[in-house]
Amino acid sequence: MSSKILKDLKTGIAKFNENKFAEARLIFEKIIKIDQNNFDALHCLGILNASEKKFDQAEVLFIKSLSIKPNHLLANTNYANLLMDNGNYQKAKVFFSKCDELSPNNHIILLNIGKCFFFTNELDRAYKYFEKSSNLKKFNDDAILNMSIVLQRKEDYKAAINLLDQIIKFNNKYFYAWHYKGISLEKMGLYEEAIECFQRSIVLKKEFKDPYVYLGKIFKAQKKYDKAIEVLLKATENLNDLESIYVNLSSIYIEINNNSFEADYSKAIFYSKKALSFNEDNFFALNNFAICLFQELKLNEAIQAYKRVIEINPNFAEAYRNLGILYNYVGDYEKSEINYEKSLTLEPEHDFSNFIFSETKLFQNKFEDAWRYFEYRFKDLGSTPAVKKPNFQIPEWSPDYGWKRILIYGEQGLGDQILFSTIVPELVNKFEKVSLLINERLCEVYRESFPSEIEILPINKPINEELYDYQIPMGSLGQYFRKSIGDFRSPYPLLRIKNDRFEKNSKLRCGFTWKSKGAPKSQQKSLNLELLRDVFEITDIEYFSIQYSVDLTEIDNLNQNLNNKIKIPNDLDIFNDINGLLKFIDSCDFIFSTSNTNAHLSAALGKPTFLLLPKGYGKIWYWDNDFNGKNLWYPSIKKFYQKNQGDWSYPISLLKEEIENFIKLNS
Repeated sequence: MSSKILKDLKTGIAKFNENKFAEARLIFEKIIKIDQNNFDALHCLGILNASEKKFDQAEVLFIKSLSIKPNHLLANTNYANLLMDNGNYQKAKVFFSKCDELSPNNHIILLNIGKCFFFTNELDRAYKYFEKSSNLKKFNDDAILNMSIVLQRKEDYKAAINLLDQIIKFNNKYFYAWHYKGISLEKMGLYEEAIECFQRSIVLKKEFKDPYVYLGKIFKAQKKYDKAIEVLLKATENLNDLESIYVNLSSIYIEINNNSFEADYSKAIFYSKKALSFNEDNFFALNNFAICLFQELKLNEAIQAYKRVIEINPNFAEAYRNLGILYNYVGDYEKSEINYEKSLTLEPEHDFSNFIFSETKLFQNKFEDAWRYFEYRFKDLGSTPAVKKPNFQIPEWSPDYGWKRILIYGEQGLGDQILFSTIVPELVNKFEKVSLLINERLCEVYRESFPSEIEILPINKPINEELYDYQIPMGSLGQYFRKSIGDFRSPYPLLRIKNDRFEKNSKLRCGFTWKSKGAPKSQQKSLNLELLRDVFEITDIEYFSIQYSVDLTEIDNLNQNLNNKIKIPNDLDIFNDINGLLKFIDSCDFIFSTSNTNAHLSAALGKPTFLLLPKGYGKIWYWDNDFNGKNLWYPSIKKFYQKNQGDWSYPISLLKEEIENFIKLNS
């Protein structure tokens, strides 16, 4: 090497050490023009390019320098670090192993080999290398920390905490140890202790982002939204890298609104946009922004935003899931099904997606495909409580078990039990004995209506399981007996009642309800009684409220200005006396209702039942199961849907016309 090149090389290295990287680069490039095989210049340029994230150029330079000095420890180390930083862990292992040969028992090299094994999910091998590194250096915080992280990944949280406590014992200011101890405690459900650890980590290193995120996550899970927001806003005062902080803030403001279409999403939008200002391709932030657009019913904009999320990250299951929800909302069930299917290819065990996938198929009368996903109703679906199975000792029936004594038990609400009961009567021709465990309020009318061979039992009383060979939840009957439209052939109506209680005068009588109570989407299925004023002014009809759980003030206030007053059936406990309610419904000429239990009762009696239904969110699949203009479950219903979400004016106008036509036909 010439003295001139040697001098320039020393100058370049000096500039590099002084962080004058641009000047150093010019000197090294000048040397390579003169001597293209100058190892030191190639190596130093490789380091410069790596520091500037120019991975491809850096790799070329490191490879060339190693072709000149293949056993150079620092060059092998720097190239291995480059590969690891770029996610090429398998290749990085090769060069770190070379470093281990060149410098045996180097605790830093062993630590990095362990990291490569960790990132390729070879946890046991990673742990061994971390342990070796730890044994070579007393108080090796980094090695012990990484051992604890391996144990966390293996869900051995207690062992992880034991290691972290070792670090804290001799270095209680090591903020990483407090942070990772917090993670293990959070995973164990010890939230208060975890909170203390994360707070300690922040005190020690306020510029460290992760504990802020975890604290926000815990407070959010506890629904302590004010505390979650407070800690994340504190992060905005202490950090420069705020992208993920803003994403988390937008997520909290979305959750606070609980999927309400009437809520204010301005703060959620503000923080998602703040995150996108850091990185326009942040698909988490963009997904949150799309959720807000959907909740504000800016549907076309939301669709485009979700599509952009998928374009950025085609493997983000939540975006497909959310797009599926949106298409379900607008009634495009085919597109909804396509997107749910894509989400399930990415997250096949996602309980909520599997269940909603069933509903999407059920809306389209794709019964056979739908029912196996419908079994996910027994899972924890988050916003909807899981359906609970009784702790039976006898097995759940499938055709493989045979056709002996079956116990069918009711599940979910009264309306669901009535709906699935339509399958039961035909089963007397299939099983030796059929027993039906049903809500006690339905027992009397079921005994009057069902074939005498079917045993009707109240669900609130104990049973002797020895009397049955197997059991099945009522909603699971569909997968065996309602696989196609052609399977809907049970005798109709389901219920028969002898009205020996309510006399009727010469006027046409209508029973009505306008609210849904205590069920998912109840708010979207309910309307304000005042909206029905024009219907009640049709004087040829005698209107009776059969609304359960109602404050009579709403009726009294409307009656003050009505010529045709709304009445209430005398001496009838609408909620508890289902038999009496059915007798009253039988005395009516027709019923109109929103989607609730009384709609099921009326339709099960075969009574003309006019249904007021929401457009999107709030729709229930079984009301859409039509064939040749008739509902497959309840042929006597007639439906009036909203044109716009939340606007009842159109279906109410159709209801008024229908009632006027009914009067003409029955006068």
